[in-house]
Amino acid sequence: MVKRRITFVFAAILCFASLLWGQAVEAKVEIPIVLTERAGLDWKSTPFTVGVPVPSKEGAFSSPPRMLDQMGREVASQAVLLPGPTGKESPGWWRLTFLGTINQNDSLVYRAVFGEEQKIQPRTAVKVEKTFSGYLVENSSVRLELSTDQPIVAKAWFDPNGRGSFKDDTPLLVAPLEIGIRTTAASLGAKAMDISLEEHGPVRAVFRLKGVIPLTGIEGPFSYDCRLILYADTPFIRLEVRLINTTGGQLTMEEAWLKTTLNLKEERGETTFGAGKGARTSALNKNAHAQLVVDHSGGLRWGGIFGSASIPQGSAGIGWADLSGPVGGVSVGIKDFGLLYPKGLQVNGTGEIKIQFLPVSSPLIWEAGVAKT
Repeated sequence: MVKRRITFVFAAILCFASLLWGQAVEAKVEIPIVLTERAGLDWKSTPFTVGVPVPSKEGAFSSPPRMLDQMGREVASQAVLLPGPTGKESPGWWRLTFLGTINQNDSLVYRAVFGEEQKIQPRTAVKVEKTFSGYLVENSSVRLELSTDQPIVAKAWFDPNGRGSFKDDTPLLVAPLEIGIRTTAASLGAKAMDISLEEHGPVRAVFRLKGVIPLTGIEGPFSYDCRLILYADTPFIRLEVRLINTTGGQLTMEEAWLKTTLNLKEERGETTFGAGKGARTSALNKNAHAQLVVDHSGGLRWGGIFGSASIPQGSAGIGWADLSGPVGGVSVGIKDFGLLYPKGLQVNGTGEIKIQFLPVSSPLIWEAGVAKT
């Protein structure tokens, strides 16, 4: 049986776009967008987001551009016009998200074309529904429930066939995706959050999630500020997270995390961890765990069933972990894993997946006003 999985991507940027100005025939304005694949992977119908600058008071750029691939075929896209730094009269930007395809180590030219109406839509557009306590958002593979009283993701479902068929009695997660911290005094989680819908179109929906983690006996709370992005036609989810010490004083922090529990349904799972292009795979029993950590000195090492061996410096531009059962799994990746130390990834045989903004092995004095991603 072929396994399918949902992937949470935490600010993972694997391809880079450069913009060049150009002029097409028939007076159509075109802007070439060069995609260069540098991760050594094949990407099919993958969301890319680029910024396209537009001159002020220029009518040719007033309507959303279409995106054409290297063969001149239109691909599904979504554009949002952003103002310039000094207001409406200054040059602005089209923030353009499109579903592109590129092979490993390749370089392709896509084109943003102005002057014609967009016609191509994704196979299944992103759907957003307002609920009493938050939102339901889904595409053909993933459904998420966002609730003001259950940060960060209250519930999640996954359709491995990509048909948008979700069963209430078989959720992907058996525990919410939640954010929390542990100080020398207590272990605490967020109790409530504010949810705002910043962007919604057929290709992607962007939510801003903000809240506090109250601390007993301390003047102010600890704060978090996140953006969650769901795209069309892909099981990838992007989550950008900032933790901010807004207590007004120092805190001795022992651990900070984002965690959830996967519905494995079996006594035995399988896990794969990677640092850069190196990877380790092992079966995972209920009482076992696996870990990848970059500590306060920037040193990388394995943990749990992988032993405690160190990893050569420079091996972890991206740190990632996968936990799978017999029919599916969840993968988590962190951009600049080796640079944004300390950081950690941990899974255990009960299905728990933990992203450690601050691993247990690297406690620190968290100064007032300092943020960590």
